[in-house]
Amino acid sequence: AEYMGRLSLKLSMNAALALACLALALAVAATPPHPKLSDNFSYDGEISVYVNGQGHNSTISVMFDFEHKRVRLDTSDGKTGLEELFRFDLGRAFRIVGVTCNTTAIPKVLAHPWAELANATFVGTETRFGVSANVWQYENAALRQTTQVAVVANQPTTPVWIETTTAGPQETMEIVHIVHWRDTAPPMAKFAVPSFCSNKL
Repeated sequence: AEYMGRLSLKLSMNAALALACLALALAVAATPPHPKLSDNFSYDGEISVYVNGQGHNSTISVMFDFEHKRVRLDTSDGKTGLEELFRFDLGRAFRIVGVTCNTTAIPKVLAHPWAELANATFVGTETRFGVSANVWQYENAALRQTTQVAVVANQPTTPVWIETTTAGPQETMEIVHIVHWRDTAPPMAKFAVPSFCSNKL
């Protein structure tokens, strides 16, 4: 009887171990490929920013040339357009509204656009903006931020939206809906400093 008891216990342990291994295998199989987003890219989309639940929307165009350390952001709320040109290669940033140009000094170091995404965790599949996407999440404790990057299901090179929530007295949520994504370097001419800004170099 004692032998049979030990045998039964051993079989139960083996069955539990087998089930655990099966669950692990299924979990691994269910995890989609990690996002593989280009270092050089551009996209057009919409950005929504909410502060304590109150929000506003704008259109956005982003051009990112990591190789040559240049970034350009164009936003518009339908009334006013803003161009922000970051020339890390020159150590200068330009904020342009119409023909008014303001400039500030910036470091000559451009952080990799997807550095934190390398440590992201898959949190599930979600359908938003009419697209089924795999959602990956990472945290930035220093900034108290949680960021989710959603890529098209079965297309880990194509993002659909990026959502960043910043904790604090005024909780802020920023959602960027990427409508047109291009994973090639933007034309160099897009990063040219306007002539009316040249005297500020």
